[in-house]
This record gives sequence, C-alpha cells and structure tokens, in this order.
Amino acid sequence: MQSTCRLENVSPVLALQACTRVLSDAEVAQQFPQAPRVAEPGIWVVVKFHAKAGDYLLDLGLPDAYYVQVFHLQQVGLLKLMSLNPQSKFKEREFAHRTLLAPLSIQESSQKNEQEVLVHYRTHGKTPLFMRLFLRETFLQRDTVDNLLNGILIGFLLVVIPLLVIGFQSVQNRNYRLYAALVITNLAFLLQIEGYSFQFLWPDSPDWNMRMPNLIACNVMFWHVLFAIQFLQMRQRLLTLYLCHIASLWIIIPVFFLELFWDVEELILALSACYAALAMYTAYRGLRQQIPAARFYFIGTLMQAIFIVGLLFISITFGNPFPQFAVLTYPKIGYLGEALFFAAAVVQQIRLFGERQAELRQRRLVETEQLLHAEQSKLKALDKARQQQLQLASASHDIAQPLASLRFALAALGQKPENKAIAEHVENTLNYAQSLLKELIVQTRQEQSANSTRSAEEIDLRDLFSQLAQEFEVLAQQKALNLAIHRCQLTTSGSSVLLYRILSNLLANAIRYTEHGRIVLGVRRRRDSIEIQIWDTGPGIPAHTVASLTQAFQQGAQAQQSTQGYGLGLFIVQTLCMQCGYQLSIHSELGKGSGFCVGIPL
Repeated sequence: MQSTCRLENVSPVLALQACTRVLSDAEVAQQFPQAPRVAEPGIWVVVKFHAKAGDYLLDLGLPDAYYVQVFHLQQVGLLKLMSLNPQSKFKEREFAHRTLLAPLSIQESSQKNEQEVLVHYRTHGKTPLFMRLFLRETFLQRDTVDNLLNGILIGFLLVVIPLLVIGFQSVQNRNYRLYAALVITNLAFLLQIEGYSFQFLWPDSPDWNMRMPNLIACNVMFWHVLFAIQFLQMRQRLLTLYLCHIASLWIIIPVFFLELFWDVEELILALSACYAALAMYTAYRGLRQQIPAARFYFIGTLMQAIFIVGLLFISITFGNPFPQFAVLTYPKIGYLGEALFFAAAVVQQIRLFGERQAELRQRRLVETEQLLHAEQSKLKALDKARQQQLQLASASHDIAQPLASLRFALAALGQKPENKAIAEHVENTLNYAQSLLKELIVQTRQEQSANSTRSAEEIDLRDLFSQLAQEFEVLAQQKALNLAIHRCQLTTSGSSVLLYRILSNLLANAIRYTEHGRIVLGVRRRRDSIEIQIWDTGPGIPAHTVASLTQAFQQGAQAQQSTQGYGLGLFIVQTLCMQCGYQLSIHSELGKGSGFCVGIPL
C-alpha cells in the first residue's frame, strides 16, 4: 500500500521519497491507460501527495537525464508537465534552471483531492530521483542559498590550485602538479552534476552534455592513478601495485575514447568500482609502508570510496540510505573531503622533503668544514716536516765547513813521515763523515720534492670532467636540460678532491635553477692561468646581489621563492677556492643566464 505525503502549512517543502512507488509497464498500462507508450527503456514511478492550492515546482533532484517525462493526473486526464530527451537543449526546459524542474499548479477545486504525478525517466548510471515539492517562492529562496554554498565550495577548489602552483612552483616534486590536475577534474565533475556546465558552457549541445559525466569520470580516474603512483613512490616501494596502476591507465585511456563515439556507461561504472577497490588497497599498503604523509592520503581515499562509490552504489541498488539528502550530495562531500586531505598530504610530504634537504645541506657543510680542516692539518704537518728537514740540512752544511778545515790541517800534518799513518786514518774518518752529510743533504732534497708532489698532485681535467658527466647527466636529463661538457687534455696541480667539490656544487646549482635550455662546462686558457667555466640559461642574478651570494645563508630571488636551497652552495665554493688559491668570478644577466668561472694559476 503506497503512503501519501502531505504538505503542511508549517513546512514549505515536501520530500516525496516516502510516497514514491516504482511501477512496472503492466501496472502503468492498468492504472494509467491514458499514459503514452514509450519505446525508450526507463523507470516508471508514481507519487501521491496532498498539498494546498498554489504554484509549485517539482524538483527531480538531478541536473539532467537521458529521458524524462512528467505527468500530472487530473480529472480530464494526464497533463504533461515535462518531456525531455537526449536531444533536448537547455532552452527547451519548461523552467530554465540548472536542475530538472517541472511547474505544477494546484487549483482550489482540487486541493482536498489526492494529487498524483507519474514520472518516466532514465538517468546516468540508474541514479534514482530525489523528488521534492516546493512553493515557487520558497524554491527561489533556497536556490539562492544553494548557489552560495556551491560558490563557496567551487571557490575553495579554485583557490587551492593557484596556491599550490605559486607556493611550490620551484620544488622538484611533481605531486602538487598532479594534485592540481586532480582538483581541476573534480571541479569539472562538480560543475557537471550541479548543472552549471549545461546551463552556462554548452546549453546547445545536449549530446555532449550527456557524455560529459562519463568522460569526466575517466579523467578523474586517470589523474588519480598518476597522483597515486607519484605520491606513494610505487615504482620504488610498491612495484606490484605500480604495474597494476599502469595497467589501469592502459584501460582508462581507450575507454575514454570509446565513450566519445559510443555509450559505454556501464563499462565506466564497473571500471570506477574496480579502481576504487584498488585505490583503497593501495592507500592501505602505503600506510603500512610508512610512506611520508600516507595517513592523509588514506583518509582522502577512504572518503572517496565511502561517499562517491559506496553510498552512490547503495542508493542506486537498494535506495537512498539517508533520504533527507539528495543522492548527488554524496559526491560533493567525497570530493571536498578528498581535496582537503590530499592537499594536507601533499603539503606535509613537501615539508618533510624540505626538512630532509635542509639536513642534507647542513651535513654537506659540516663535511666541507671537516675536509678543509683535514687539508689544513695535512699542509701544516708537511710544512713542519719540511722545516725540520731544512734545519737538518743546514746543520749538515754547517758541520761540513769545519770538517773541510780539519782536512787542510791534516794535509799539513801528514807531510811528516812519523805522522803519515795517523793522518791517513783521520782522513778516512773525515771522508766517511762528509759522505754521511752529503747523503743527508741529498735525501732532504728528495723529500722536499716528494712533499711538493704530495701537496700539489697532478689533476687530469679530462678524467675529472668524465666523473662530473657521470654524476650530473642523469639529473640534467630528468629536467630535459642539455648538459654539454667539453673535455680537454689539460692538466693542473692541486687537490683533485677539492676541485671536484667546487665544480660539483656549481653544476648542482646550475641544474637546480635552470628550467629549460642548456648548461655548458669547459676550460679556457689565459696568459698565466686556466679558467674552468660553467654557463647556464637560468633566470640570471641581479648585479647588486652577486657579491653577497658567496656569503653563508644568502640566496637570490629565484632561490628564495623555493624550498630547494639554503644559501650555502656558493659559500662552500668560495671557501674551497680561497683554500686552494683559486679565483671565483660570477657573470650574470637577468633573463639570459649566469656563468661561474674558477681561475687556476699555472
């Protein structure tokens, strides 16, 4: 037995869910013989209610439908209130509004009679109607409030995107970009299910409007897959799930193009349900793997699974579990919750990345200081050894002088025959002493040469450049930069370890702050030196800030807008150059690039 709803004076809105009954084609033919016979497959429902006389609007609770007909049962027969099909343009609606509304007028003579409305419809994914009866004036007031709330929601999503782009545009992390793309597709879906797209974007393209929900659903899945792969680091940490997500992409893309030409709605619904299960399991695995910020990602995915897939599926299959809410309210809650928690996940992961970078940079600074200290200790020890050897050589030289005098005196003494044997013995002893002193001086000279070689080793620049190429070519390729390293046959003297640290810091800075173009590493001969040069096509450095960049914790404008650097790179380079006796010079032009030159004396 079907119940009847009653619109009381105290309530200007009548929810019709409780007094709605689904009819079969046979029941429609029996109870409403005057109802038209339709070829379109769909669902028949009858609504019975009592309402006082007045002008009403019957809200079907959906922005569009493939097919919908609404009839009001009167004494003279069925009065058609609405008739729309897939080819109906927006202007053909009986009431120009973003949702489906049927004008309904109840006369004084029939206000005590039971009102019956017969509806035949077919919707996207068999989404059930959420019918409510409004007084016309009441609906206009509520519609203003609904538009305000939708504006706040859409405005929030529109604000999130530029904030991410501006706030993290220089971060070497693609998560925020993929999240921004996901938010844009979610926003497009919300505009579609609220009816704004059909009303304002393509009111004369009903066929396109019918396909858009399915096309947008494919786009949402596509960007969600890419975001999940990048955010959860699947390729490194969840290889099996990475392959599953790649396979999902290869399914989503052809399904998207199929929908452009044929109706594959049921396939898209099945694909959405399967991917929701995969996404939920992936989020759980990410949580178990303790991936940074995975907790927020899991909550966002859970909200998507509950509100967008779970409640929507239950409403379609078993009926709306919360009849006080429209069915399409669930996707709005799900997408809003997903956007909020995914934003929190992205921000937290980028913050943790920044902290790790700061820790790494501090560790590099400490290592540089330790390296400098070790080099200084080494040089001091070598210098002390040289001084001791020189003092010993000087003493040997001084001792040799009195020995020579003794030799002359011995020659005079040896002229007497009785002293000849003693003179020969003493001369042999003097010869032995002089040979020991001579060997000591020669050894000191050799040690001086060896110490000089150890303190200033020969550096083959060709080998050094090859090592730099192996380390930085991959980083340059990841940013689509052309790294040109001109190898040469030159050699120089000094510490290869320190020179490598100098050039690696300069190359790392060039790759970090150059967004497109090329980076060149080469050598130029000067009159009394050689100059190793690194040129890039980055943003350039203002002339008034060049001198300050070699100080600790000083950054240019480009670096200050990002979280990549901490103002230590050029400070380390300058410190190492001073230690090695090199000359660092910086040349830059805004908008064209910069050059960093290390002059090494010959």
